[in-house]
Amino acid sequence: MSSNSPTELSAVIACAAQARAASAFSPLSPYLPPPGAELHPKQAAQLDAALAEASAWQAELLRHARGVQRYLHWSYADLCDEALRIPERLRALATVDGAGEFDAARLVDVAERVFGIEVRGKGKTKQARLEARVARVLDAAYWRRTLRRRIAQETELLELKLGRVGRNGSAYCSAQAQHLRATQRQAQQRWLDETVLSAEIDGELVELPMAAVTKDARQKLSRLYAFVAAMDSLAVDGGLTVALLTATLESEWHPNPSHGKATHRWNGKTPAEASAELGARWQCVRRDLDKKGIAVSGLWAAEPHRDGCPHRHFWLLYAPEHQADVFAAFLGHFPGKLKVRRDNADGGDAMFETKAHAVAGVSRPLKRKREGAQVDVSIIDRDKGSGASYVIKYVSKSIGAEGAFDGEDAKPKTKREQSNLLAIDAYRALWGMRGAQFFGIKSCLTLWDELRRAKEPPTEPELHALWRAARGGDATGRVEASQQHGDAYEYLKLRGGLAAVAQPTEPAAGDQGVTREAGLYRSRPLTQYGELGSRIEGVVLVEVPKKVKRKRGKRAPPPPPPVVLERVATRTMRWRMMPKAAQAPQPQAKRKSGKAKTALADSGQG
Repeated sequence: MSSNSPTELSAVIACAAQARAASAFSPLSPYLPPPGAELHPKQAAQLDAALAEASAWQAELLRHARGVQRYLHWSYADLCDEALRIPERLRALATVDGAGEFDAARLVDVAERVFGIEVRGKGKTKQARLEARVARVLDAAYWRRTLRRRIAQETELLELKLGRVGRNGSAYCSAQAQHLRATQRQAQQRWLDETVLSAEIDGELVELPMAAVTKDARQKLSRLYAFVAAMDSLAVDGGLTVALLTATLESEWHPNPSHGKATHRWNGKTPAEASAELGARWQCVRRDLDKKGIAVSGLWAAEPHRDGCPHRHFWLLYAPEHQADVFAAFLGHFPGKLKVRRDNADGGDAMFETKAHAVAGVSRPLKRKREGAQVDVSIIDRDKGSGASYVIKYVSKSIGAEGAFDGEDAKPKTKREQSNLLAIDAYRALWGMRGAQFFGIKSCLTLWDELRRAKEPPTEPELHALWRAARGGDATGRVEASQQHGDAYEYLKLRGGLAAVAQPTEPAAGDQGVTREAGLYRSRPLTQYGELGSRIEGVVLVEVPKKVKRKRGKRAPPPPPPVVLERVATRTMRWRMMPKAAQAPQPQAKRKSGKAKTALADSGQG
């Protein structure tokens, strides 16, 4: 049965509807007459109109939650029970009259219409995609996950519409979202504590606590910083300009801005939709630059404003002669002015009004000291710093690692700072946002991790050089990170360096029209929904023929398939996840619950 007890949010909605009716009934002095009061016919009609207006406002407020509105106040246990009943209910609705079987296409259509969602499916053919979608609709676990995520987001959207997040409200996300995230983190930790990895190695059953193989925030941040520092060194080698740039969306994307005007109107878009808009505009900026033969490298980190609207910080590396084009490209898609911060000795801060002004290099002084702009740029002076540590500050927030490198003497964080960090973590978990991403370099992080797993050196020179750079030396077997550090600088050079650095146009000596590329090779196991999955198995070096330019009026011939030169398996051991309480003794193998270090060595993780 559903939980019908009123919640704080439902009480807030009821009060807001009552206040709206009171304002409509008596604009100068809002109030509602008590039930049963005798009213003049004109007042009675006015009261009916006011209540109808409030009812229409409440219906519009809840319109976005179509399909899950009835579940907004249910408990998680009730939702789990409901998820078990949904497949059979949908099957009955999709059954053709007089037939014992349901229509597959109708089943998916009914599910999408009833719950207001898109049921996705992957496959090479239309029939394969339909079968995967049907498998999801008939899976109770799918509905448990979908309902929980959808209800959490719809509830948060109500909080945004009611102005309970942002100005005069909680920061970044609602208190309910933070409570949900805290509960989720406790459940995750409990699962880590109660789960082990099990595998048979040399006739012995090795058990490894799940928590021992989970990367913490400090490890994640260390890897990111190593690549940021390596990119910064490559930027120095290439004579690139380093800029710190912040791009924000227009005011209509902000639900409840801290400095909004009385005429401010929000477009109703969620933070997830705002994040997608930021990503689309960034891709347009890169596309415009690419058309001019300009490449940029760097890293972006996303961060929310207090009202939940996201913005992005860019650590941008580009050739100095392209600065005007870079500024113009950003102004083309973030048109609300671009401010360049400069020292007073260099002329002070400057403002570019339009894209045309940026191309022409025409700027003006600020009209007031704190004049804002949609794009804010700081050009880094190499004599004062690199900007790498600045952007890492935002990256650390995005992965929950702020303060990971603080020493024992570091000043402890205040309660407000701790609360903000937890709120940002809850915000990202709720809307499913990516925190940071490199650009302008070849995909490198996952390949780096897999090469560090490989205990024996590859034989091909190109792959061997990458393996040596990733592991930081020629030592084989498992090597502790404290004993041997990877060389991210050399690794990125071997991967082609920064896209922002001009590459040689002349073909290399001995170039036979092919290139050698290192990458990952994967297996394609079937998922529970009958789709082809993807599982990393190791690293591979392939020889890829260069693309042949198509002649005018003629179709380019299809390129021959790439030739595999070497494969190195990095995940030869198959571990099974098992709850501690469910472990059963296996007489054919000796049980060994040794140290995590020993089991890690056998797992091939380095």
